[in-house]
Amino acid sequence: MNHRSCHSLCFFSVDVSPAPIQQIIDIHVIHCFIKFSNLYENSVLQLEAIKVLSTIVKFGTLDQIGAVLEAGIVPLFVLLLLSSNEEVRGEAALGLGHIAGSSEANRDCVLAADALSLLLRNFNEQLPVSSLRSISYAISRLCYEILPDATLEFASAIPLLTRLLSSEDTDLLAHSCMALGELSKGPCIEVIIQTNMTVVQRLVDIILRSTSTELQTSALKIIGNIAANQASIAQYVIDALPSLVWLLGHPNQEIRLNVCWTLSNITTTPKQIQAVIDAAILPKLSEILKETEFNIRKEVGWVISNIVLFGTVNQVQYTINEGFTPFLCILLQQEAGRGLKKGLIKCLNRILFISERKGKLEGIINLIDNYDIMDIIGKYLSDENDEMYSHALDIIGYFYDRNMIISDDPNKQLIVSHYLRYRISIGK
Repeated sequence: MNHRSCHSLCFFSVDVSPAPIQQIIDIHVIHCFIKFSNLYENSVLQLEAIKVLSTIVKFGTLDQIGAVLEAGIVPLFVLLLLSSNEEVRGEAALGLGHIAGSSEANRDCVLAADALSLLLRNFNEQLPVSSLRSISYAISRLCYEILPDATLEFASAIPLLTRLLSSEDTDLLAHSCMALGELSKGPCIEVIIQTNMTVVQRLVDIILRSTSTELQTSALKIIGNIAANQASIAQYVIDALPSLVWLLGHPNQEIRLNVCWTLSNITTTPKQIQAVIDAAILPKLSEILKETEFNIRKEVGWVISNIVLFGTVNQVQYTINEGFTPFLCILLQQEAGRGLKKGLIKCLNRILFISERKGKLEGIINLIDNYDIMDIIGKYLSDENDEMYSHALDIIGYFYDRNMIISDDPNKQLIVSHYLRYRISIGK
């Protein structure tokens, strides 16, 4: 193929929708585009050739992308990041982002080619918005679902990524939130906070003013990861609680789910719990429990479990007064996962203990007795070395001598026998 026909094909390929990707591969001209991408003396043709290759890796199947990878597109695009032509650098960054986003193996291929160091070298605020978009996009794709320990490689990008949270450009916001959401899963979380102490409020502002559910969700995930960190960092999220209360009524289900998840990460100390109570969040959670979506109800379960397990006696009594005990029993009956079920059993045990101390045991026992949970609790009696064994026995002890001792149900009889054996072992 001569230069003129390949030149024409370059313009044809990027102007047609959908791009004729398979046809380009079938006529074996990928090597021509690779060649013209190195044609620095003809910047117009070079740029169009790069755009064709970038289009293939953006819209192509994995097999089609694989064909371009075999032709050497990754080292080519990495080399083009050193180009003096800003537009060429931007297109190369976009192409690398598309490749990295196509699969985990392709992402690792781009990282292995040392693309990250060159992208970070080009990443600065003096760039035009279009170039910032391209590079921030590539960085966001390179760190997507990366192992937490590997996130420190991206640490030098964090200062600019956090500053871009103030941008009015929706693409820059989206790329920054996506990248920071991934980086906040690992040790970079402290770097994010130390770089910009107002990052949580900025993220809340994004959530409140954005109409993009994807962007709002990304921002919430960063807030949730910050909240899951040590208590000193979680305080930044607690300061934003008034805004989070409003988001509990957001029409989008995923937003509500992520807010509840965030709340479960900031209810692990009495101080945090009191802040949540003072923000009038529990009545809002009661409203959410009217939803049929189980994942949201499960996240609310984690919030209430944390309050009961880590709160003061008065804080636990507040959850009882707000009517959450039946919800905990119902959630225990459902497929909540072993981890949450263990937490729920511990919760009920503490609720019974505190109610006994306050002289309100009879009412709570009658309330819990309306839900058939003894069989579930009894399953934790099969292994005396299980940490839940004593919690299950404690709960059964509150109900002993009631309807269980006279039951003909073999499961209940087995539970009673375990309990009696336990009492004998401790000399009671």
